[in-house]
Parts: sequence; C-alpha cells; structure tokens
Amino acid sequence: MAQDGSQVRFDGTLPILDDVNFFSNNSNDSSLCIPGDSLFLQYTSRETLRTTTITLAGNSPDESGWLDGFNYYASYILTGTEDEGFIPFTIGFEDWVGNPGDTISSTTNGSSVLFDMTPPEDFTLGHVVSKNGIEVAGYWNASNQTLEIVIPVPNDETLPGGGIQFQASFGGSYSNLADTINIDQSDLGMGKIVSISATDFESIAEFTENGNATFQAVLWDKAGNSTIGTASTSTIHIDQTLPILGTVAQRTNNAIADSLAKVGDTDTLIVSSTEGLDTLQVQIFSQDAVHSGANRDWTFTYSFQETDNNDMVSFNIVFGDTAGNLGTDVSTTTDGSTVRFDGTKPFLTSVSFSSTNSIDGGLAILADTLYLDFISDEDLLTKDVLIAGFDADTTFENEFRTPFRSWRIMDGTEPEGYIEFEIGYSDLVGNIGDTVEETTNETSILFDMTPPDDFELDTVFVSGGKVIFGFWNASNAMTLLRSEYLSQKMMKL
Repeated sequence: MAQDGSQVRFDGTLPILDDVNFFSNNSNDSSLCIPGDSLFLQYTSRETLRTTTITLAGNSPDESGWLDGFNYYASYILTGTEDEGFIPFTIGFEDWVGNPGDTISSTTNGSSVLFDMTPPEDFTLGHVVSKNGIEVAGYWNASNQTLEIVIPVPNDETLPGGGIQFQASFGGSYSNLADTINIDQSDLGMGKIVSISATDFESIAEFTENGNATFQAVLWDKAGNSTIGTASTSTIHIDQTLPILGTVAQRTNNAIADSLAKVGDTDTLIVSSTEGLDTLQVQIFSQDAVHSGANRDWTFTYSFQETDNNDMVSFNIVFGDTAGNLGTDVSTTTDGSTVRFDGTKPFLTSVSFSSTNSIDGGLAILADTLYLDFISDEDLLTKDVLIAGFDADTTFENEFRTPFRSWRIMDGTEPEGYIEFEIGYSDLVGNIGDTVEETTNETSILFDMTPPDDFELDTVFVSGGKVIFGFWNASNAMTLLRSEYLSQKMMKL
C-alpha cells in the first residue's frame, strides 16, 4: 500500500458474455422480421462493462444501454434497406479495466432473426359460390348457409404459418370477411377451399338486399409480408325476399259454370307473381298440372278423369324465384274462386206413371191427364220429358225438390195403346243421366179412346114376385135385359 493510501487493483481476466439472445417484435414470429419491425439484442456479462460496440444488420443500434445488474440491450428498427436473410450482429465490449472481450456474433441459445421483405406472389381469388340450401349460381338467398371460396395458395415455403383474410365489397371499399385463415404446409400449391358462415357474411355493415358483393383476399407469409390478390370474377347478388303470388284464380271450361267440372272438363289455374319465377311445381287434385307461361305470368291446366273423386277441387303451388327463394305454398285463390267436381251421372231412383182416369189409374181416355213422377239422387239442371211422343206440358219441382212431375192432357192426337215416355236429364254440372223409358214400380197406362160397338136392347123381362108382362109391381125383384151385343147374357140392373 502506498504512503498516501492509494491502491491499484489488477484485473487480467477477459470479460465473458454468458447469455446472448436475439429476437424481433414481429407480430407473427419473433425469429422473423419485415421492414418496420424492431430487432432486440439482449446479453448478460459476468461483470460490469465499461464500453460496448454493437452492430445490427451492419448498422449502429438505435438504442443501447444497461438494463439492470449485468444485463444489457440494443435495438434497431429495420428500414428496408437492409439485405434479406438472417440478420448479422456483433458485440464488441470491454470490462471496467479495459480488458476486451471476444467479439460476439452468435447467440448462446441458438436464436436468430430472418429478414424477409418479399411479399407472396400475385394471385387471383377463385370462385365464390353460395352453398347449403337452394344453390343458385351468383345468388345469396334466404336458404343459403355458407359461402364457399376457393383461394390458390402459391407454392412458397414462407407461407406456412402465414394467413389469409377474405374481404368483401358492396360497391365501396373492401371490408374484412370473417376471421383470418391459417396457411398450413399442406395448402401450398393447392386451391384451398374455405367456407364462410351466413352470420359472418351477413354481418358486414354494407350487406344489403339487392346488393352485389365482390370478393378479394389478402395473403401474408409467416414474416407478415402481404399481397392483396386480384378480386374474384364471381359476383354474388343478394336476394332474400320471398316471392309472393299476387294473383291466383281457378276456372273451368264447363259449359254451365266455370266453377263446376265434370269428366273431360279442363281446370285452369291462372297465376301471377310479384317477381320472376324459376321454380314451379303445381298439382291439381294431387296430379301434376301442365304449365305454360314465363317470368311472372303462368297458366296450369288439368283435365278431369273418371278416377277423380267428387269434391271441391284442391290444388297446391310450390314456387321459387330466380334467386332460389321459395315462397309459402299456396292452396287457395286470391279472388275466392273455387271449382266443384262431379264425375257421377245422375240416377232416377223412382219413376211412376199414372192417369187421372176415374176408373183405373192404369187406363186413360180423352181428356184424362197423365202424370209421370220421378225422383233423382241429386239436383237436376235439365229435364227433357216426352209423353206419348210429345213434350210434356209441364215439368216442375216442389219445394222439397222431389219428386219431379211431368204431365200431359190426352187430346186424341196420341196413338192408342200403352203410352210410351222418355226422360232425359242432366245434373248441375252437366253430367247426362241414362235415358229412362220404364218405371221402377212397373206402372203403365193403356190409352183407349175407341167406344164399344153400337147395339140395341132386345127384350126387357121382369122377374121375381108376380110377373105380369109389361108391368113392374110391388112384388117384382129384378129386371132382365137381353140384347144381341150381350150375346144372350143377362145383366142385373
């Protein structure tokens, strides 16, 4: 020790860095960097360092200094003028007495930073189609559940670990569509198919009915270099409005009324929609109808068959617009029109024939009235009745609709003998019943207008009691007549 108390400490040991760590603040991977990222070099010495000389990517650090204890740092922001590849660094340092340490250019934990500022190659987004539900190319309808997008992934080894962000536009700027999609090693060189949910698609602020959506994608590599691809050639038109049938009317060609039908008649449905229709399935009486028309106006026809059941004519219309939206099935008309089908011929359940002859209802003479009564199993529209070859004088229907009665007053122009009749009839829809010429109870009428031959009384006899020729007294009981006409037969008066 010197007389003045001063001392000298000898340090002949070179300083050593025990820990050296190199990394970046890259958002995807701290072992990668792109322009704008920061590089960080952290190191730990066994003793206090007096000076350090550091380079990062061949440049002096933007910041360097002491952290705490024997821990030090340096940082540098990449400008893009640096060479791509693994970033070099050097640490030159001296301890407090000036012993220089060995210049350091590698880390103690194997960490490194790769500088990559080359974006992925250009690409064009593939087809975009609506899926799940009724799929119509170029449309997004009320039934669709997903968008299917095809994106070509370049065969670039820097892409695995990177990502894809789909974007959509409705005429303005592009907005992000759904979450980002990770790129895997197996995606390289392939057309990657991605499904976007209806929730994600419809939640875009610009999503609107009748809008037209275009699509693009942003692709970035693991380091974060990105490329905005060329927009897909696909456009998706938004149409989620269900079609409505504004007019539905039902008519037939029945000769009596267009609300009635019989076998052979044609039922016609007239349909008009609020927009063009693409899908139409119509059944009338549970049978496929024949259709004609286009766009908004359609006509459907059906010819009634013998196998059809008597009933009100039912129908059902399934329809959809050009976007694939299905309207609510329609089974009623908008104007209240209906059609009743009756394919059964009417039938006369009872037919009887009688006259007003005072002696016998099965006989008739001049001036007698003949009555033809008949009962039908249903209401009749027409009743064409002939009696003795002549139109019946009157055909009427009582308040209970049955029986019908036709009559004729015999005037002598009719031929004698059994009177013939004929009943022709049809029901309310025009079904013609079988012509009836016989009664159901075997009644008939014999017309006789020929009087007996002329004759002359011969002798009148008195009988019983005291008989005195030419006299009738109180004791007589009967008179006997004789004539040639009676052929000697006695008739009791």
